This record gives sequence, structure tokens and C-alpha cells, in this order.
Amino acid sequence: MNPPIGERMRLYRNTRNLSQLEVEQRTGLRRYNISRVENGHTTPTLATVDKITRALGIPLYQLFYECRVSRANAVTLKHRSRRPQSRREDAYMKRLQRSLIRIPAARRRLLLFLASYLASPKRSGA
Repeated sequence: MNPPIGERMRLYRNTRNLSQLEVEQRTGLRRYNISRVENGHTTPTLATVDKITRALGIPLYQLFYECRVSRANAVTLKHRSRRPQSRREDAYMKRLQRSLIRIPAARRRLLLFLASYLASPKRSGA
């Protein structure tokens, strides 16, 4: 079973040797809010998760990706665009496709709209 989102955030933050203070400075979020998310005391909004993932230098989907990430391996995870997919990425995309098929059409359209909005170059102000 994969750890909750807050634990994953802490894992990525620690593997990049960032303190909560540094994440606070990069995101504009308060340190106590970051701590509350990491400790599972609160559920972050999508906007908060987006800010934190940008500060950590990882793509948003990485927090939700079902994989076992070791501390040594997490440092090397980088967002790669427009390049041939590895077997691991190809397997992930096939699992994602199978999962998307099970989602009702209206919700799938909403999810795809949200993904395209988050990926739009107009938003990349980080």
C-alpha cells in the first residue's frame, strides 16, 4: 500500500534536502500548513498540492503515482517530456488508460480538463 500524500510530500522534500522553511519560501504557504499536510492532520487543496510539487520540482502526478519510491531513487525522478517512454512509463500509461476507462464520461472530461489546465504553459509561473 502506498503512503498518504502528506508522507509522500515529506519523502520528496527530504530527498531533495529541503526544509519546511525553504518550501514555505518557495510556495508562499505557511510552514505550519506544510507540517499539517505532511503529518496528515489536514487534506490539502489541489492548488496547495500544485504549489508544493512545483517547489519540490516534481510533476503533480508523481504524488499520486502508484510506485514504490526509495529515498535514493526519489532524487532522480524528473519530469521528462517529449521523449521516448521507458518500459516503466509505458506500463504506467497503460494502467492509467485502464483506470480512465472505468471513470464515467463526464468525470473523465473534467479530469482531462483539469490535467490540461495544470499543464498549460500559461500557468507556468514557477
